[in-house]
Amino acid sequence: MYLRNLHIKNFRCIEDLDIEFNQGLNVIIGANNCGKTAILDTLRLALASGNYQRDARILIDDFYIDEFGRRRDGIEIDLTFSDVSDEEKGIFVEMLALKNHSLVLELHIRHKIEMRNGIEKIRAKYWGGDKEGNTIPIEILELFYCVHLEALRDAEEKLVSNRGNRLGQLLTRLLPKKGDQDNYSQKLNASIKLRAATPP
Repeated sequence: MYLRNLHIKNFRCIEDLDIEFNQGLNVIIGANNCGKTAILDTLRLALASGNYQRDARILIDDFYIDEFGRRRDGIEIDLTFSDVSDEEKGIFVEMLALKNHSLVLELHIRHKIEMRNGIEKIRAKYWGGDKEGNTIPIEILELFYCVHLEALRDAEEKLVSNRGNRLGQLLTRLLPKKGDQDNYSQKLNASIKLRAATPP
């Protein structure tokens, strides 16, 4: 399956936006402050829904402010996944929805500002498919993940071998078995050494 559509409403500078993705690599191009980072952060928020250690969270300042200075009290994020295999239909059954005579997976996320004891709190709600309230078990949400490889403004810090290393997280997700990780690491190290020893 692949992410076919992303709908964002009232998130940062985005009032209402629909994005259609292609299978494979997608590139987002735009001027400064047009919402590229907001789009990426929306994906990080949605795809890390089941990860309690996610590094992106909704804050009060993330809610859209209109031209009159009024802040909206709700953020909407909707993801639609297409080309779902039979196995994926069984695994993600709570997220199935029928659209244009084909089955897709839908993930819906709502963040709302509520006042509790005079304090603004953000409440999150998740559901799958086309019926609100169709809850998704946390074990299913944990099957979605993303590894954000941000701009390497400090490559030495970001690529150093430590527990929070982004490339290490990606390698762990792609190759969950320790033996596979070790083999791939050895191949990468050999490739890097070969490249360093080869004159340009």
